[in-house]
Amino acid sequence: MISVWSPTFLLQLMKALGKCGRRLTDSLPSLIRQRLRDALKTGTLDTTVLWPELDTLSCWTQGPAQVFVPALRQLFPQAHIQGKGLLATEGVVSVPVEGAQDPVLAVNSGYFEFVDNAGKVLQAAEVQPGERYRIILTNDLGMYRYDLGDEVEITGWYEKAPMLRFRGRISTSDLVGEKLEEVFVARVLESVDGFSLLCAVSESQPGYVLLSETSKSDAARIEKGLFRNPQYAYARKMGQLAPLAIRQVAGLDELYSRWRLQQGQQLGDIKPVCLLRDDGFLQFLESSR
Repeated sequence: MISVWSPTFLLQLMKALGKCGRRLTDSLPSLIRQRLRDALKTGTLDTTVLWPELDTLSCWTQGPAQVFVPALRQLFPQAHIQGKGLLATEGVVSVPVEGAQDPVLAVNSGYFEFVDNAGKVLQAAEVQPGERYRIILTNDLGMYRYDLGDEVEITGWYEKAPMLRFRGRISTSDLVGEKLEEVFVARVLESVDGFSLLCAVSESQPGYVLLSETSKSDAARIEKGLFRNPQYAYARKMGQLAPLAIRQVAGLDELYSRWRLQQGQQLGDIKPVCLLRDDGFLQFLESSR
């Protein structure tokens, strides 16, 4: 079994192993040395040779992390990919259960309340499949009605407990009153292949830049999706926001990780996101050219 938080962490480790594996073989025990050499025979790392008995790979697979799942399946065809539940510092919200399509509410880990778009607070037994909610947690450590800032979608029931699909953080970018939330942006960007980031730009005319690893992104189509937010549509029509710009960036996920490392984060703690509220990453890209 391999257990990591972020899929990007594992993908980068495997890429580094593919590049540097031959230099590592001399320092490894004989059995592992030969296994690694065999796995690198074709010039690319073959994990089915390196870890033929690998059964399960556990990592984030929902929210902004879902775009990396196809790459994991290609790299680890021998393994079952098990999505982690929603685990917060304040408590366990959901856990994967064999036979359930999505992680199941951890009913013994605390008291959970669900807030709908209208602000109505519901108990777990009152939620409806297909609806999205913000989660409030009360735990046995004394934390009372803490808003986790996470949005989940109810996808059904496993026995008497709801199944939760993580959609994203309730993070908002608000340059001129447009109030773009990350969970909304994530839905708009679902049609974009590969990793992508919407970055806010605060210049003479504020606006947004979509960074994407693919050249197939269509600015008009994506901005049409953003126009479903009436505040964004109003700001664009009034000229307060510049038209959406798109930049293709090769190796975007690695560059994003490098930027977060430069800020002091540990590689294994870097979370995939789809919305940045300032242009710090854009400035990093410019300085790295």
